[in-house]
Amino acid sequence: MTVCKFDIPESLLSRIDLARPEYLDRKGFICLLIEKALTGSDTLVERREELPEQGRATLSGASTSSSIEENTSIEVKKTKTRAKPKDPFSGRQIPDNGIPDDLLDCQQLLEEFWAGKKGSRSTSIFNRICNKLRTWPPEMRREALERAINSGWGDVYEPAISKAKKDDFDWNQLTGLSI
Repeated sequence: MTVCKFDIPESLLSRIDLARPEYLDRKGFICLLIEKALTGSDTLVERREELPEQGRATLSGASTSSSIEENTSIEVKKTKTRAKPKDPFSGRQIPDNGIPDDLLDCQQLLEEFWAGKKGSRSTSIFNRICNKLRTWPPEMRREALERAINSGWGDVYEPAISKAKKDDFDWNQLTGLSI
């Protein structure tokens, strides 16, 4: 925070005191005037009622000029920019026609997963989950979604291949073969 001291001529100080609202002190009003000047609204509006001569002298503290400590860090308000449209997948409910046609076989599970999913929701997250589901056969999709729903996960994970499926290989076919 920078402190700046400057002298204000008596004539300008009188105009400032006349225009200053009663709820602002002199320092606050000068800050407001500087901010308005920097934002393009630099007119100094005069108040109609005149302060008595002794009131001016009391406010200014000196007859020719006044020294005021001023905080030069001025906060400039930015104008509002256009708001971004809300992401249709940011809520717990998947929008109508939001589920791709190739995943309609697990539509109900996908909607249930999305409603109870932990973490953030967005179109990009939904597309990533759909792309992951597309790489698996329909049985694995359903199993992955059911496991994610039951466990309260924020993502779907490829189901582990059960030991029975791993042991489907007929080891007897390898007898008699050599490397």
